[in-house]
Amino acid sequence: MSSDPFSPAPLRPPTSAPLRVPEQLGPHARELDALSRYERDAEGRVIVDIAMARVEDLFHDFDRTAPYPKKDLDDDFADYIVECVRELGKRDFVVRIRLPKVPDESIQRRLRGSIRAYFLYRAAASRRELRTALRTSGAVFMAGMLVLALSLIAHRYALTEPSLWPRLLAEGLTVAAWVALWQVLASLLTKVPTTLRDIRRYERISAAPVEFKELSPA
Repeated sequence: MSSDPFSPAPLRPPTSAPLRVPEQLGPHARELDALSRYERDAEGRVIVDIAMARVEDLFHDFDRTAPYPKKDLDDDFADYIVECVRELGKRDFVVRIRLPKVPDESIQRRLRGSIRAYFLYRAAASRRELRTALRTSGAVFMAGMLVLALSLIAHRYALTEPSLWPRLLAEGLTVAAWVALWQVLASLLTKVPTTLRDIRRYERISAAPVEFKELSPA
């Protein structure tokens, strides 16, 4: 070994754990990592922050001349809020819109009303979609049960008939019945829970506080 006290120490392999990429993190750690990009207000609510160049950018181009309560929100703006709220889960949040100039109080009230009305409309549309899906599933279920009953009758008839055709008909009816019943089950297990979550999410957004803040210069 060198006697020089200033000679560099030999390199050693790092003893710390290797850096974990997001895919290697557990669900809770990934959730915390996603939440780290959000600010919180004084009350601890998560801030969904959106920067806009002007008020008109909040709305669809073809709705620019309509009064605020009747305007449709811009798709990118609305979808961004929905995705953020989906990411936040059940946490309380506030929507903060940053503009080059904060609009006056009367315009703020109308903008809040427009945002609220838009997401209440989406919630109502999702409820209608859910009712339609349930009616369709009910009709398909009844048809499937009817076809299943016919297949049982066909199977009994096929036992007394030496021909191959009655057995093929019975098997075909059985397959058709189970396909219909499986379609109903798949709809109840996938579409219904998803639509219910969407409705709750839209209602939460419609009830969320909306704040306006001046956009800081770049």
